[in-house]
Amino acid sequence: MKHLMTVSMLAILLAACSSTNTTDIEGQTEGNSTEQSTVEENEISKAEDEARTNEETNIENQHEEQTNQADPFPETEVLAQHIDLDQLEQQIVEDNPGKRVMLLVSPEGEKEYKSVFIKETSRLKIIPIGPGAPLYNDTI
Repeated sequence: MKHLMTVSMLAILLAACSSTNTTDIEGQTEGNSTEQSTVEENEISKAEDEARTNEETNIENQHEEQTNQADPFPETEVLAQHIDLDQLEQQIVEDNPGKRVMLLVSPEGEKEYKSVFIKETSRLKIIPIGPGAPLYNDTI
């Protein structure tokens, strides 16, 4: 009978110890899982930041390329045929999907010409500021 009680007590003790170990192991596994997910989240966040930075750099490079182009607008060639663009500064007044309005200003700051380019029909009007008929009114 003593043996039976001893064996029963040992079985209960072993069962209690093994469930404690299981809890500890599960806790460690959960800790490792949490650490792994945090590491994965950090890696994803870094990748997203890098992709965002690359996209911003590409946009800046495209803008810089457009700025560096000597002839960014299709109407510039026709403007150059009718007006000495080397003596005038081009100031964009309006540029939307439908039309682009540009003022051509002298070095003294006087407005000399107005250019209106209708994008859908590719119509260009070059109008002198002051009296006079348009210098150009046709499609390009």
